[in-house]
Amino acid sequence: MSACTRRNPLKRYVFSEPWEADAVYAFHSVVQVNRSTVFLYYDVTSGPAMSVRYTALAISQDAGLSFAKPRLGLCEFNGSRDNNLVWPLTQAEASSNSYPGAAFLDSNPASPPDQRFKMTVGGPPGSHPDGGYGSVWLLCSADGLRWRRMHSQPVVEGSDTQNVLVFNPSQGRYTGYIRIDDASPPEHNRTCPAQVDQRRIGRCELGLDLSPPWPCRMETTDATVLSFESDDDVCADIYTSAATVYHGA
Repeated sequence: MSACTRRNPLKRYVFSEPWEADAVYAFHSVVQVNRSTVFLYYDVTSGPAMSVRYTALAISQDAGLSFAKPRLGLCEFNGSRDNNLVWPLTQAEASSNSYPGAAFLDSNPASPPDQRFKMTVGGPPGSHPDGGYGSVWLLCSADGLRWRRMHSQPVVEGSDTQNVLVFNPSQGRYTGYIRIDDASPPEHNRTCPAQVDQRRIGRCELGLDLSPPWPCRMETTDATVLSFESDDDVCADIYTSAATVYHGA
């Protein structure tokens, strides 16, 4: 990001790295680690038809006024680890139905130190009957830089968008916000062409147990929290979800 001051608040982040060559794409997260440190996780693609996809990290040490791309040495890209990528660790996985998700700093006081940060990501499909979809995997990290899978199985079968996990301190439990996909949603008063997805946002109550499988699937329709209404466009589609805890609520 270019130099900026409080008198010149315009921030410009320059995407110039080979792993950012195609696009800085759809799914991003901003995590305030402390008063001065901010982590920006962003979605980068390269290769034919955006076939190689990673989560990259930029770090601010001045409360978000400027950002730098640290050379972390963690993930392989074109035979080198000289980059600011944090997930996936190998280019083979980055080329295999992988996509970034949503990261957060877990405020659960019972969370182990090595799981202080958590992130949902897309990865290889599990047993979902539609092999075209990936699945949602849960990652954890002690420092927000070095990530690992928490489980050997995906937590949600079938998804192709950002899915969000939060810890609600007032309720003392985790909640997931996931994509819902329904070919014939009841909110529509007309039929949308079959090739058009009908995506919405659903709520998934998890308690304190994050083990797979989560009690929600993308076909779940009884926990919709954000959808279209009967007078919306017939093919309305709510795609990339986002959620955060409103502190003090």
